[in-house]
Amino acid sequence: MSRRLTALLCALCLLTGCGAQSSAPATQSKAAERQSVPAQSSAPAQNAEASAVTDDTPQEESDSPTNGSAELEWSFEHKTFSTTESSGREVYYYEFIYPVFSGEGSEALNEYLNSNWLDYMDEAEAKSGVDDSYLDDYRESMDAETLESMLPFYDMLKLDTVWANEKFVSISGLAGFWSGGAHPYSYRVGAVLRRSDALALSLDELIDTSHLSEQVREHFPEDTYADDPDFRADTIERIAGMAEYPESYVLEEDGLRLYYNIGDALPRLEVFLPMAELTFQ
Repeated sequence: MSRRLTALLCALCLLTGCGAQSSAPATQSKAAERQSVPAQSSAPAQNAEASAVTDDTPQEESDSPTNGSAELEWSFEHKTFSTTESSGREVYYYEFIYPVFSGEGSEALNEYLNSNWLDYMDEAEAKSGVDDSYLDDYRESMDAETLESMLPFYDMLKLDTVWANEKFVSISGLAGFWSGGAHPYSYRVGAVLRRSDALALSLDELIDTSHLSEQVREHFPEDTYADDPDFRADTIERIAGMAEYPESYVLEEDGLRLYYNIGDALPRLEVFLPMAELTFQ
């Protein structure tokens, strides 16, 4: 992402009144250790995160995804790159957390990650180092004290959760940026991939969405906006009207989690659909 594109996104952020989920700058690159965890569980990346081997216990046939015998493993990589002024002050940092797959089908999965999310990492690494011109545009409009107290700009991609079985691999996390606007901007990212060829599936390619609006109404979180019945009712109808277009969605052990952006100054709204109510295509 070029500086010009980032600046344009920040300008859009100002117009829409976006909200923030900032992250602290990391100071080094690291590779996660590998350990064994159940394939169906989420594995948020911390300092060391893990991969899985699917359960080979025979399963009854059903429309729901089932565990398979094919082995798939993953570990999480954590990389950061920084741009500093000659004084040593950090003015921009880039943070990446992402899974690296091994085992059956891993080559196609890693290629999907590289081509859809990680190409920018090479550009970020190339921009790291010392650059005294990075804040030139802001020096023209800010006094020295304000400029000195500015937080460093950042771009981040944290793909920190993976769920897999014999049919699907689900990858999800958080992305965001800040490059001088009123607020940082963050958003949910993710994909459900077909295990056989690492093809990302749209929602209607994954499940039968013919009754999705009704399902979203039924499973709208009970405690969300409970203190404001009118806003709750309006939000339910708004989400039901855009049920087929969530910001992202994540396949988990017990069902499908849908994320909706109902306003950038508010947290993402989550609607969880139980596995028993899903019909897979």
